[in-house]
Amino acid sequence: MKIMLAVPIAATLISIAFILHCAVVGGGLMRAVACTSDKAFMPGHSTAFFTICVGMLLNMLTLAGLGMMGWLTPLAVASFGGLLLAVGLMGHLAAAKRATRTPTTSGAATAERMGEHMGGSRKPQLHYFPRNLLPGRRELLPEYAALGVIFLLCIAVSLHPPGHWDDTMYQLPIARHYLGHGAIVLNEYLRFPLFPQHGNMLFSLGMMLGEGMQPWIGSPADDGLWHFGLAEILAQTFATLPLFVIALGLWSASHRYLDSGIPGLLAGLLLFMIGPVKSTLGFAYVDNALALYCWAAALAIAVVMDRPRSDQMAAMWQKRLCRFHWALAGLLAGAACGIKYFGVVYAAGLGVLVMTAAWLHTGRSSSESGAWARASDPFRKSAASRFAASLHAAVVYGVAVVFAGSLWYVRNYVVSGDPAHPAGASVFGYFLWDEVDLAGQHAEQASYGVGRNPVRLPAAMLAAGVLPWLPALAGLFLRRVSAGIRVLQAVFIGYLFFWFFVTQVPRYLAPIYGVGCFLSLHFLWEAARWCTARLRHSGITASARRILGPAMDGRASTRGDSASTGKGVNCTGSGLAAMLVLAACVLYLADRGLKHGREFMNAETVLATRPGYSLYQQANRNADAFGHRLVQVGFENGIYFFNGTVIGDWFGPGRYRGLLECDATPCPLPPSERLRDALRRHDACMLMLNRELVKHLDEDALRAQGWQVLASEAHGVLLATDAAGK
Repeated sequence: MKIMLAVPIAATLISIAFILHCAVVGGGLMRAVACTSDKAFMPGHSTAFFTICVGMLLNMLTLAGLGMMGWLTPLAVASFGGLLLAVGLMGHLAAAKRATRTPTTSGAATAERMGEHMGGSRKPQLHYFPRNLLPGRRELLPEYAALGVIFLLCIAVSLHPPGHWDDTMYQLPIARHYLGHGAIVLNEYLRFPLFPQHGNMLFSLGMMLGEGMQPWIGSPADDGLWHFGLAEILAQTFATLPLFVIALGLWSASHRYLDSGIPGLLAGLLLFMIGPVKSTLGFAYVDNALALYCWAAALAIAVVMDRPRSDQMAAMWQKRLCRFHWALAGLLAGAACGIKYFGVVYAAGLGVLVMTAAWLHTGRSSSESGAWARASDPFRKSAASRFAASLHAAVVYGVAVVFAGSLWYVRNYVVSGDPAHPAGASVFGYFLWDEVDLAGQHAEQASYGVGRNPVRLPAAMLAAGVLPWLPALAGLFLRRVSAGIRVLQAVFIGYLFFWFFVTQVPRYLAPIYGVGCFLSLHFLWEAARWCTARLRHSGITASARRILGPAMDGRASTRGDSASTGKGVNCTGSGLAAMLVLAACVLYLADRGLKHGREFMNAETVLATRPGYSLYQQANRNADAFGHRLVQVGFENGIYFFNGTVIGDWFGPGRYRGLLECDATPCPLPPSERLRDALRRHDACMLMLNRELVKHLDEDALRAQGWQVLASEAHGVLLATDAAGK
């Protein structure tokens, strides 16, 4: 029982340390790059969100760089992690010194007079925790508690054995392969060994920390078998933590655009319940990290669009502010490119949006300047200056994208000649995959969805499990919304239609997980406000007003508006709503915690239900006698369970059609000599066959042909040939 309690406690403490490390490192870099003590560069609620994102990106880049240099070892990772922390602290100290000795500039003074913040009525702050956690703002404590519960939810859903599909097929095997070599080394037998792998660096870090902590919790038996432990739990936790950071961003955006954190928290709960997230929740998939950086990049652009200039004195300050946000958006979009190829599509679309936003923002800044500014400015904003601003924004954004996301594409080109392997094979040539592999992958992707007729978009959303996003589409018809919301709507509708017409795989909606959930709650909250206002005008009773009014009127409840009907009533109403959201979060945590806790306590029973698990464990038992290389057909989703090299997949050098010499499954059992030739080609002695893909697997007949039947079960058989017979 002590071991069972030690694992979640260790996972929680390590996760807290990692998030804090990211916040300190990212915050130090952002304050150093801003090169100003001006507090207007980031709104208070959003700062923690963006600093964590930037810090996590720096950690992933550092791990990737160490892996490229062959230094992916615990000592090197700890050293460079400490170095990043020291640099981050130096950035904070340098910014603090500037703040104490640098007089306020005219641009900064103008910004403070502008009072830009969530809705434009509050003075901006550069705090690393939301500034409302102060005496007199205690009504927000339930919101912070709800965020804490969501953080614990990310830990709870990770407390189970791996084995969804992709996680044990190539995500975790890649991370383990790199740790085993202490470097980023190509494993050509995995399905996607040359995909962008920022996210896999987090898995490697989690596994490294788990292996280092395992002796403190209790080492497994040294029997040669694969054992479920803290390494897998931390890898899954690091894959799930981005959902907490997304929820933090949703809450920040909610305070910014709705003046209440409640809809943001509800959007955070919705995030955990949409189909694509729920299907892989707690498993080691990179989609959550992709969703985080796509959401953060879009929000960075939305933030700058809500910052108009008030007079001509702020021109230089405004240019620095815009350049800062274009670079921030580029770094975040580049991180998405470094996680998955869909990040490239998203970053390209966001680049067009950046140029458009710069064009509109430049023109708007001019039109919003006062009459004195227009009279004193002989160089009125023209189409040429707008174009120059757009080009400048595109260059800053593009350079940041390349810096943050190009590493894996350069590596791919060096290794294979194809920077987007295997997607770019038709242009750059084939490596590992052949034409039939690529055609098969395209056919498999095309099998998803309900067709490409735009009328069927709701049906496609239903099939993907994101029907709750329909209010986000309705929000397009809202008349009075800020420019930042329009930016988020453009991102949402643009990528949604790309997904609908190109691919309808549910998980490929990851780039708009955050935007879709936020815009849905944004519309519902605004609709509820509108209904509440109409009820007030129609003579709603005083008792109902005390409950409904403050809960929906975020501006009155969170700001303590003295003009409203009773400050105490507002705090009570908003506090009641926040407590209800907190209760919902706790109930969901309890439900998921009980489910995954049972799986954690009965890990071997759960693993035994995975097809091929027992065969892989039997192969581990016989690895000393027959070698640590295994050829398999039909059990590619269990590759991680073998402590060695597994050959065999639908695509790549170990493709099934090459092993079986058959194009359509199920295939007849090939002659024994042909199978032994395949084993010799791959320097292996063990062969695992799936009964669904290979017909007539009779153990007696196999023994008669000279095979040793090491194990047999309902799903398949494990065969071996001695080394001399290879």
